[in-house]
Amino acid sequence: MASAANLDGVLGDSPVDVILMDIYLGAGKDGVAATRDLAEKWPEVKVAVISASLDARVPAASKRAGADLFLSKSLPVADMVSAIRRLASSTSNRSPNGDKRAGRTGRTGGAKGRIGGLSPRERQVLEQVRLGRTNREIAARLGISIGTVNKHVHEVLTVLKVRNRTQAAGAAGEDARD
Repeated sequence: MASAANLDGVLGDSPVDVILMDIYLGAGKDGVAATRDLAEKWPEVKVAVISASLDARVPAASKRAGADLFLSKSLPVADMVSAIRRLASSTSNRSPNGDKRAGRTGRTGGAKGRIGGLSPRERQVLEQVRLGRTNREIAARLGISIGTVNKHVHEVLTVLKVRNRTQAAGAAGEDARD
């Protein structure tokens, strides 16, 4: 593991788009605190946090610390790589002082603009949600795990800035009418 000074040297010398940060950094090390420090010192660098933890508080703590993305180690590798690539290609989510901006694509406005910020798979999941399907039904239809569906639904809710599946379905319906 690189020290903070070593990381500062690397980031100062080399352009970096995304840092993949594990929550568990070893005995006495805290990935959430490291994420917070990184987000404050290097706001232009996106942080993807990865963890095998089953603690439901870990994703929220990571986001509060400044992570742009949380990935469970139980996700299929292809889904992880896709999510990291989307994050790397998105515009910055933070202002220069480290605060989060409008969304991962920097878009604001109506539902259509927000839905445009979803990946193709997230749009597929959203369509299934709009049709009233459960996560188990969505997983079976799309040939993916329920855990993967859960992650996609969570990301859809986050990007659309809605609180529940009903509101997400409403946003999808608005987009279909536009």
